[in-house]
Amino acid sequence: MLSLGIDGGSSSAKWTLIDQTGAIKSKGSSNPIDGHLYRVESQEKMEKFLIELRRDLGTLNPNHITIGITGLGSVEKIEEYFLKAFPGSKLSIGTDVALAYRSEFKDGEGIYLYAGTGSIAVHITKAGEEINIGGWGYLLGDEGAGYWIGRAALRHLMTQIEELSSLDELSNAISRTIGGSDWPSIRQFVYSKDRSAIAGLTPTVANCSSNGSKSAA
Repeated sequence: MLSLGIDGGSSSAKWTLIDQTGAIKSKGSSNPIDGHLYRVESQEKMEKFLIELRRDLGTLNPNHITIGITGLGSVEKIEEYFLKAFPGSKLSIGTDVALAYRSEFKDGEGIYLYAGTGSIAVHITKAGEEINIGGWGYLLGDEGAGYWIGRAALRHLMTQIEELSSLDELSNAISRTIGGSDWPSIRQFVYSKDRSAIAGLTPTVANCSSNGSKSAA
């Protein structure tokens, strides 16, 4: 009996295969996946992930697959993708934050707050109902998450540039990280990369905050 667990998030997709004793038989990570399968980009990411996962598992075939995925939409569509790659496997599909919640709490016990690439708070009632606050995505919300922090730092840098102010510690650190302190450099960084690059500015902001920067606080 083999069970496969998949944590499909915005930064990466991680998976672990265990046997009936709980011993790890295989594990790995791959490109991020999401449940927005109405988008061609998300479809391509899912197909790529499953091809790589099927290759990495080789002859090992999971009897049961538990999938926690960000942006969960149509469960039926996700089932379609996974059953094509793993025919005969029993599937359990939910959100990635519900999976994380149940790794820490029993239903009805706590509140799980996630602030990574995105942000969301989740509680699962004793009856199994999932209650979410936030998780709207970077275009509508995700306050306090990596993308939100990185974008705020870039806006701070741009404001100082436009006001012809001397760059403070935060702006100088961001400039060094992205490779420039003018609009062409900022524009190239923002629009030639995906949003994870902007979220990746968060450690720079955190370092400045640790050094006492009021702008980064």
